[in-house]
Amino acid sequence: MRRFIAGPLTVEQFGNTVFTQTNWDPDDFEKNRQYLKLQRPQLKTEIDAKVRQIETIVGATTSCHFFVKLAVTQSAAGKELPSLAKLPS
Repeated sequence: MRRFIAGPLTVEQFGNTVFTQTNWDPDDFEKNRQYLKLQRPQLKTEIDAKVRQIETIVGATTSCHFFVKLAVTQSAAGKELPSLAKLPS
């Protein structure tokens, strides 16, 4: 069994089965929902900015450059490289 607890959320895994449980006070749950609703526009703006950064980086990077960086990173981490047959064309 594996267990993850963060605040009022508990996630437990038994084999292939995953159970979730929350221990929210009803008032706290509603307060958190309202807070998240208010934060949604700011969060969307931050996500959009990060996506634009990723698009810029990917657009400026050739596939070969990406593969070399992946090879160096994976090698330094002691991981195997993916098969070329599995890479998207």
